[in-house]
Amino acid sequence: MDPIKIGSTVPAEKVHHIIERFPLKKQININYEDYHENFIYSFSLNKKKAEEEIALYNILSDFAQNIILGFYSKEVIEERVKKISREMLGLEKYDIVNRIYEVLNDENSLKMEKELFKNELLNYLIENNILIIDGYLTFRPRTFNFLIDKAIGEILSDIQLEMEYDEFIHTLQEFVDNQYPKMGLLNVIIDGLEFQLLDGRNNRIESEHIEELLRELFYDDINQSDILLSSLLAISPSNIVIHIKDGREEELISVLKRIFKDRIDICHGCNLCNRYILEKNVDKS
Repeated sequence: MDPIKIGSTVPAEKVHHIIERFPLKKQININYEDYHENFIYSFSLNKKKAEEEIALYNILSDFAQNIILGFYSKEVIEERVKKISREMLGLEKYDIVNRIYEVLNDENSLKMEKELFKNELLNYLIENNILIIDGYLTFRPRTFNFLIDKAIGEILSDIQLEMEYDEFIHTLQEFVDNQYPKMGLLNVIIDGLEFQLLDGRNNRIESEHIEELLRELFYDDINQSDILLSSLLAISPSNIVIHIKDGREEELISVLKRIFKDRIDICHGCNLCNRYILEKNVDKS
């Protein structure tokens, strides 16, 4: 088997950690040379075995892809992001580029597109036994650019959803700010998927009519968080104390804080909490 060569302008010290993770590393002879600003690795097997030869080609196509995604992709992302209008993005270019780069280098993202690109690199190595990455990306960039564009599209979709969500939250904030409070203190006891609403005298406030209304509007596509938020918006209290165990429902609490701002206080243990726990235990017995 002739040696398989992979070269790039990425300095050897930056890719050494990738080589250290090679499977079958002990069975592979690795040589290295500098050549006109290219750093060229040469790989061959200690013993020629058909199954190990196939494995080596797969290892090296992974190696080439990791170098390309890790060290070449950011510049390409920056160039392609420049073509997208700032109004559409609504965020700093630096943040957009980094998010796309992270998705591209996340092993759990874009698996099908990465497999397509890896197979192209694999076939090229089998046919030529040498891959100079800079030249390859200059003359055969289509699949690589397709992968970049898929990552860009995924992030832009996420950004669009985030912008719509932020606009929705802002609308709710304005609604709360302009709504005259219908109640002073409201206690909200959250226990997993369940919640209870109590007024300042600890009398229970029913939210069933709100739940029924939501189900009429959205059929079954609602959850307890939707019902709680709608209840709080309807009641519009001037002060909301949320009684909740540590670390529970962090996302829900974060949303409520954004909407109701300084009206929200969080309690992690008081007489009301203890009474609720006691009543719950009695109901179970």
